[in-house]
Amino acid sequence: MFGNVVKHALTVALLTASTLPAFSQSVSHGEMFDPAAAAKGITYSREECSILEKQETAVWVNADGDNYCLRYYAAGLRENHNPIAALWLHGDIMGVHESPAKKRLAGLGVDAMIQQEKDLSDRYGIPFIFMGRPGSYASAGRHFTMRERKIEANIVTAGVEALKKRYGIEKWALGGHSGGGILVAEMLNHRTDIQCAVLSSASGAVRDWLAFYNSPDTHNPIVLDPIASINTIPRDDNRRVFDVFDPRDDNVKLVLHKTYSDALKSHGIHTQYLPLEKALAPEYHDMVDFGETATGMCAVGKTDADITKVLNEMPSQAKRKTN
Repeated sequence: MFGNVVKHALTVALLTASTLPAFSQSVSHGEMFDPAAAAKGITYSREECSILEKQETAVWVNADGDNYCLRYYAAGLRENHNPIAALWLHGDIMGVHESPAKKRLAGLGVDAMIQQEKDLSDRYGIPFIFMGRPGSYASAGRHFTMRERKIEANIVTAGVEALKKRYGIEKWALGGHSGGGILVAEMLNHRTDIQCAVLSSASGAVRDWLAFYNSPDTHNPIVLDPIASINTIPRDDNRRVFDVFDPRDDNVKLVLHKTYSDALKSHGIHTQYLPLEKALAPEYHDMVDFGETATGMCAVGKTDADITKVLNEMPSQAKRKTN
């Protein structure tokens, strides 16, 4: 399924490599995402992933004894050393039914993702990376069965480590929407290189969220629940956490945001609690514009007051394809 795409990607990568002496940006090549593949599960051979690695849209990682080709789309990275980089982890690409992820992926491809990150990199003057969670945005895995699970966190953590090593990244500004925000909360529990952590419409109190909806997964041991390990968050007086959400959110209720933010504050974690009535009806859940903005501004050292002011003055969340 990926043979022709990756062969073309290698050709383009080789032709353009000499034009990138100082900066590394993912190479555009026309690959489009496949919503049906996301539902069935995505796999790559080592050879296919190697070609995509040369094109700077993939890293080959190992988690829990298995190998995965994890996709990313980046702009503004220096080749060998980056004091800080912003990384975005998107929300779920499908709902309660494992159907093709047309809402997020149909008509979307690699070129648009690279341009999205280039716009963000240009806006804030720092590297910006969008990482596809397992089974999403062409990353290997099966999204429906891996999302918000410990295996997903292990794969994504391996991907973050691979990018850190590849580009010499010292500090991260990690932002995530919904399910991606849960992964940010999980990494916050054990990473010492997070300068900023931004949760957009996400709460680290996952079991409370599941219990609220009477989910059969409430007590499933493979489900992530970052709040349960909040006492392991490394001490860092320079790190900042932002909880950005719409209090009308019909998915992650207001009380769940308060539960997690209060827990962070009780452990001495610098946390900004930012309820903003800015999301689109009827779910009031998508707040990606605000999460990206907080991530970029925090990464470049803007004050809490500046970030809060900008978010409050922004127009309501626009309709957008990516999350």
